[in-house]
Amino acid sequence: MNLWSIIGISVIQTAHGERDRDFVLAIWRHGKRSPMVFQKAFGDDFELWPDGAGQLTPLGVEIHQELGNFLRDRYSGLMSPQYRREELYIRSTDRDRTLLSAVSNLGSFYNVSSSGFVPFPVHTVPIGDDKILRMPVTGCNKYDQIKHQLTNTPLMEQLNAKYRSELDKLGELGKSEEPLKVHTMWPVIDSIDCHIANNLDEIDGVTPELLATWRWLAAKGMESLFTDLEQEKREEVSRMNGGVLLGDVLSQLQSPLVQPDLNGNPVKYLVYSAHDTTLSAALVAMDTWDDVQPYYASALLFERYNDGTIEIFFRNGTSESDLHSLSEKICGSSSCTHSELTDAWRDVIPLSWEAECHNMDPKPEGIADPSGTTLGVFLGISWILFLGYFFWNRGSKKNPDQMSLITSEFSMTVSDEKNSTTFQSVPTTAAYENPTGPI
Repeated sequence: MNLWSIIGISVIQTAHGERDRDFVLAIWRHGKRSPMVFQKAFGDDFELWPDGAGQLTPLGVEIHQELGNFLRDRYSGLMSPQYRREELYIRSTDRDRTLLSAVSNLGSFYNVSSSGFVPFPVHTVPIGDDKILRMPVTGCNKYDQIKHQLTNTPLMEQLNAKYRSELDKLGELGKSEEPLKVHTMWPVIDSIDCHIANNLDEIDGVTPELLATWRWLAAKGMESLFTDLEQEKREEVSRMNGGVLLGDVLSQLQSPLVQPDLNGNPVKYLVYSAHDTTLSAALVAMDTWDDVQPYYASALLFERYNDGTIEIFFRNGTSESDLHSLSEKICGSSSCTHSELTDAWRDVIPLSWEAECHNMDPKPEGIADPSGTTLGVFLGISWILFLGYFFWNRGSKKNPDQMSLITSEFSMTVSDEKNSTTFQSVPTTAAYENPTGPI
């Protein structure tokens, strides 16, 4: 252990001298797992995968322990050698594979090898309420209405036509009932990748050349969850998906979370244990997507320094060469200021997620009228009375920001004030600090 680690300072050498890391936000994907959808053609069953579909495997634990070792070495000066609750907060999606990945990673991070009690609390919220880490989001009316458009574009059709033979070969191996397309091939290639990642027997007919093509096509399919391939809807769709996460990242980089019952300093290390779709949504929103699906235990690292600068890295593998800086792509230099990140991401961060998702429309589609026209008349009268009251009060003295938000919610348009530095998205802080309420 060197002197800097002993005295507890995380230092990086720059052209301007030395500076210290004072906060890190990490977003990682879970470790290797079983297939999400069992493919009979490849022998997927409970004998081969005894824990079931989508579950962390022993090799999934190992790859996250490796990531934990990497992060321990990188942040040894920032964090205490032993777990200290006031320094760390970790939140996971409510899935076994992400929860267990978090525990595996932290056990390695703090060099805990004994079995039994593991003193690392991992926080979560129900999947249906998780608008920060579960991507693509659910409960967004507008996204549900337009997501099919992302896979029905000229470039996607060209891709399906150009790689028709490769897609048909994959469908043949997987005994698919329907011809596969770029956006429907994922369950089949996912099973193949799970077999390879977990060192199982080779699947006949899978060649290195075909595998490389299928993986690239699968990455294009994942991209189409968050933008059209023409990139014309990237900002619009990101405001409902990855932009929500980036808004939270900006908030945490400016004012990191404090443990809710500790009136002390903010945490030094904040972790989100999530999925490849979470990382993909963020990469698309940051406009740094490079047609490579995030691998198991890949990680986005947002590192803040005491001189006010921020550096962003993406680690998509297990070697030193797999760590890449994204700062240059985002703000044109090796490090960014918070203001530069705010400007770079402003167009993809929603000011009101509920409004932009059209979740506040007066009469959402699909609502039944049990009494014929009675409900419609009642709603119509209610809205007339409400709007009358709203416009009658417009002249009264109210908070301008409050009035602006009300107007945006009912017009379903959101103003992009260039001078605004506060992003209102899905409520995060309350659910974040105490997701389950008092117990």
